[in-house]
Formats: sequence, C-alpha cells, structure tokens
Amino acid sequence: MKGLPLILVLLSSSANAQYFKYSDIASSPPADQNMYIAGVVDALAQTPSINICLGRTLRMKAGQLTTNVMNYAAGRPALHALGMADVVAAYLKEACPQASSPGKSFRQ
Repeated sequence: MKGLPLILVLLSSSANAQYFKYSDIASSPPADQNMYIAGVVDALAQTPSINICLGRTLRMKAGQLTTNVMNYAAGRPALHALGMADVVAAYLKEACPQASSPGKSFRQ
C-alpha cells in the first residue's frame, strides 16, 4: 500500500511528458534528453516533410540529433519556454529549409 502513491505520481507524470519544455529537458541528464527527443522526433516523423528531412537530408544518429537540437536551442532564449516538439520542429525547419518550403506540412 505504501507504493501506491508513488505509482500514481509516476503515472500522472508520464501523462504530462509530452508537454516538457526546453528548460525542463535542458536540466536533465543526457540519456534522458536522448530518450525524450527521440520520442518527439518519432512523433514528428509521421509528417512526410520531417521524415524526408531526417531520413534523406540529416541522416544522423539520435545522440547527434539531440546534441544539435540542444545546442540550437541553447543559443535562442525565445525557445526556452516552448515545448520540445516546437523546439525540435524549429531546429528541423532551419536544418532542412527545402522541406519547409510552401506546400509542405512543417510545424509552424
């Protein structure tokens, strides 16, 4: 019975995981950053233009993508209050400008 409150806290925390901001992730250990950004990228990769950007243009391992996203956002204070999906999308939009041209479905 003592473990029940902890389980409830963990379950409620995971439900809000998709809403972590850059500032939350920046203070996490690198392994957690990798896992979280990989999940964000996996969700975003359902968009054809992002999938093309990741698969054909960037072709990098998850750890390198995490490093690039975190470095990109670190120098842009306006991104620090945004959710990680928006931060990753902003990075990809700049890294693959051809994929974000008019008519493509890149996050705004």
